[in-house]
Amino acid sequence: MTIKVLAACGVGMSMSHLMKKMELVAKQRGIDMSIKPSGVDALRLSNFQGIDVIILGPHVRYQEKPVSEKAAKTGTKVVIIPEQLYATFNAEKVLDHVLESLQPSK
Repeated sequence: MTIKVLAACGVGMSMSHLMKKMELVAKQRGIDMSIKPSGVDALRLSNFQGIDVIILGPHVRYQEKPVSEKAAKTGTKVVIIPEQLYATFNAEKVLDHVLESLQPSK
């Protein structure tokens, strides 16, 4: 099963490089993951159908509440990348952070 990810930042450009690295790490680990970068404003037009998780860059954290409210309607998780991970472009740790968010709550 493919994990479908929508990754949003200001206009979708700064997230693209990190997401490409993250897809490569996922592939190396045998995880089937599809990541699409997006600008945060474009999220208003999406219905999130078929998306497992939305990743927000730390600089667009202010959009967490409206995105989370909309995502709850489809059961889509919303994850904020911690500033430290985003600043270092640590794709392995970002992937781990995202995968943790997809685990069932205990």
